[in-house]
Amino acid sequence: TTYYYRVRATNSAGDSANTAVASATTQVAPSCAATPRLLAFGDSITLGVADAGGFPFIGWRNPLQLLMTPAHDWVGRFSDPAGDATFDIQHFGVSGMDTFQALDPAIAQTWYGYDGTRSLWRIAYEDYLPKPNPACSKATIHLGTNDAIGTRVLADSANNILTMVNQLDAYDPTVQVYV
Repeated sequence: TTYYYRVRATNSAGDSANTAVASATTQVAPSCAATPRLLAFGDSITLGVADAGGFPFIGWRNPLQLLMTPAHDWVGRFSDPAGDATFDIQHFGVSGMDTFQALDPAIAQTWYGYDGTRSLWRIAYEDYLPKPNPACSKATIHLGTNDAIGTRVLADSANNILTMVNQLDAYDPTVQVYV
């Protein structure tokens, strides 16, 4: 559908003249050929942790799954119990990880034995989100908490998240990213 519009500004001095007519066209939603994948990437909130009594605190994964319609195939390196047996347990959540570690290939090598050429973030999207994206896949990034409670410069942390979004966009611009 194409919409046509003009803009006029108003302030205490009065109204401006109308702009020239502009238009915008909505895009057709993509047709997904398979069940969409969802890569949940982040820190311990993504991982899900247990409280002192052993009750599983599942971070935001379970509430998000309740909202996801249609269902998504959650993907990632790790599997942890969810609060509901019907929920997907795959994710790429690493307890204690910050944005700098997510982008550092040496961390992937030291922590998980990868070859040191790719960061955990790059491993996550290259290994778990197919390219091209026939399934209308999505990725969530939940990072920054450990940057904020540590000694990181938060402006640099924000730039790291932007770098992550840009890397995924360069890999496959059809993957939707939620931060």
